[in-house]
Amino acid sequence: MTAFHGKTGHLSCAAIVALFTAGLGACANLDTRELEREITGEASRIASLFKANSDMEFGKSQYHSKNYEAAEFYMKKTLLVLPDDILTHKLLAWSQFFQKRYDKAYLAFQQTHALYPKEPDTVIGTGWSYFGLKNYEKAIETFNRASEFGGDPYQIDKGKAFSYLKLQD
Repeated sequence: MTAFHGKTGHLSCAAIVALFTAGLGACANLDTRELEREITGEASRIASLFKANSDMEFGKSQYHSKNYEAAEFYMKKTLLVLPDDILTHKLLAWSQFFQKRYDKAYLAFQQTHALYPKEPDTVIGTGWSYFGLKNYEKAIETFNRASEFGGDPYQIDKGKAFSYLKLQD
């Protein structure tokens, strides 16, 4: 069972109750002290999920405010607790890209693509990272590959156009 809505990392109240109930169900045959330890452990786990969700939401707000350094910090912090959250991975990579840390962004997009091989945004992000690294041939090749994944045609065409222009310089 997942405690999050889709892949966005939002914790629902019903999911929290289900997590807690599932944790208690596993404790049916424990004595009082063991049960107390299990309840405390389950409560601690749920609290860390709440904190991670809060960190991710704050990181998203920082990203949308173009405070990419803070966004990067909170995305990294969130991934420690929610390592499979695709939105957090993508926002981390884009935060690094917009800080002109293209090598870091490239690695983050590659890691995200490895986790989510059918996600076109990661391929587009890799193309833009190549562009930032001034590897325009590789950028064009990557943007072409992004269309195979169903990526946004506008972003793909824009990336290819800018790359072709740079090759003419």
